[in-house]
Amino acid sequence: MASITAPARTNVILLPRVNLIRGDEAMQINCTECGEKSIIRTTQRLDAKMSKLYCICKNPHCGHTFVMDLCFSHTLSPSSNQAKDIVINLLRALPEQERQLMLASL
Repeated sequence: MASITAPARTNVILLPRVNLIRGDEAMQINCTECGEKSIIRTTQRLDAKMSKLYCICKNPHCGHTFVMDLCFSHTLSPSSNQAKDIVINLLRALPEQERQLMLASL
């Protein structure tokens, strides 16, 4: 009679692959311990300009789990949406006659 043995345990955790893709680029976080690529497992959005990224290293010999803060720093080129909003708000602030003159001159 053949005996059945349990498979040997390892410290390797198999996780589904997660990619954050924005357009043609993927966001990559490097492990702070070994420098290899890490997976962003969860994102906790604190507000519109700040998030906590919960990461795990893809290197099975490392397996480091860590949290990175992602925050907005500054604008390099203003959004064209902002310019439109500014113009609309300025036009709305004008008296009706001045608004009509302004629109007619375009």
